[in-house]
Amino acid sequence: MTTCAGQPAALGGWAALVANTHPATTADRCQLPGPFAAVLTGRQPAPSPGEVGWAIEAPPATSFGGLVLARKVAVAAGGYGYQLRETGAAGRNPLDIEACTGPVACAPISRQTAISWRAARAGVTRLDFRVFCRPTPEVPCAANTLGEAASVRVTAANVILRDLSLPLVSAPTGSLVSGPQPMTGVREVTASAADRGGGVASFGLEVDGQVVGEQPVAATNCREPYRFPMPCPGTATATLAFNAASVPDGPHTVRVFARDATRANVGHSAPFSVVTSARGAINGTNGGDNVALDARARPIARRGRKAPRTRKTVELRFGGRSVVSGLLRDSAGRPVGNARLVVASAVDRGVPVWQDLPVPLSTGVDGRFVLRLPGGPSRRVRVSYFARAADTQPTARSEVRLKVAAKVTARATRRRVRRGGRTAFSGRVLGELRPPGVRVELQARQGRRWRTIKTADAAADGRYRVAYRFTRRARGSFAFRVRVRHFPRFPYFVGASPSIRVRVR
Repeated sequence: MTTCAGQPAALGGWAALVANTHPATTADRCQLPGPFAAVLTGRQPAPSPGEVGWAIEAPPATSFGGLVLARKVAVAAGGYGYQLRETGAAGRNPLDIEACTGPVACAPISRQTAISWRAARAGVTRLDFRVFCRPTPEVPCAANTLGEAASVRVTAANVILRDLSLPLVSAPTGSLVSGPQPMTGVREVTASAADRGGGVASFGLEVDGQVVGEQPVAATNCREPYRFPMPCPGTATATLAFNAASVPDGPHTVRVFARDATRANVGHSAPFSVVTSARGAINGTNGGDNVALDARARPIARRGRKAPRTRKTVELRFGGRSVVSGLLRDSAGRPVGNARLVVASAVDRGVPVWQDLPVPLSTGVDGRFVLRLPGGPSRRVRVSYFARAADTQPTARSEVRLKVAAKVTARATRRRVRRGGRTAFSGRVLGELRPPGVRVELQARQGRRWRTIKTADAAADGRYRVAYRFTRRARGSFAFRVRVRHFPRFPYFVGASPSIRVRVR
């Protein structure tokens, strides 16, 4: 502990002492900066006994182990002297560290600017220094004409305190202690500690006998070099974070510890056990890294009709709903039950951009899962299984493709025309994410086949119009339809309108 380093000496634990009737003064100018001093006033024709100085008491549960005192001693008259001493507990057995009486005897001490002392015995609880007038019949205190008969001025006092008491740590609480096991990620633990010596300086965590983290208490004065007898708080509470990834997976023994101001005394809490897994708990019964996931899809059958077979790629009518189902098994063929699955979807146009779907999906006890999907554009659906709760990469995944047919409406402006006459077909290309310029084809039926006879580009809103003129030789009933081919960036596949009959006469 350093005293007179910018703060009053009194804050460092020093207290002035004055005894008997000799005129005396004390001064505490450490903040100026300056010394703290004790002076016996001079110019006394008949000096009376007296002494003045400073003393410091060790805090509870501590004792003094050493002292470096930067001081200036001056003794100007006979009978006056200087004394620095140590005292045991309850004032027992005071011993001089250095002492002198009279100008001649004190001259060697006066020439020294500092003294260093180390305690040779345990239990020193008080240190004091003083100047005194202690007359005897043989050597009275001599009258003098100087302003100060005796003085001692201290510019710095570095005190070593012995603290042998350990901090007492309370029972820890928090998610690290009471949370579910095995644990993953970061959890917290809170504990309190009390110390009777220099105070609680820091808290930390010990796992299997090894320190994995430590943090200082939030106290302004609890920083070395110390400037107060008890620099750190006597009681403190801290919350510590523990990351399961900082230790190997498995069972561990954990203790919270508190360290006092000496940095040597460490108190521990009662130990508690945790089981860590950086990847988290296993996902599902029989789950793990060696699993197989198979997902397939089918259209939802209309009422009264038999459900079609499941496939990896399924063709759907426009607006048609679908079912994605599958099975999750381990390497031994056993079902992985009650496992959480993640479903992602990407619109089927160019490079897929995957987005997780906010749908809860889990396997049953038989390892099977079923997911119903609403109608929409063509898309890819991916089902992923993560072996452990904190995994960021899936252990297994399976993907299906839903190819949705485009829908286009069509109507003829004239359903009856003369030979050589003209009719037009108009309508709209439906669907989400439709770009402008979708190509439509006007087709006529020839026998059992459809032949494209004209094309047109749809507008941004999907509307189109295409005209056709019959030859003069044409006669009879003709079937037409409008077809949309798969178009880049348009997430629908080939689709056609219902056929339209036009009669030529």
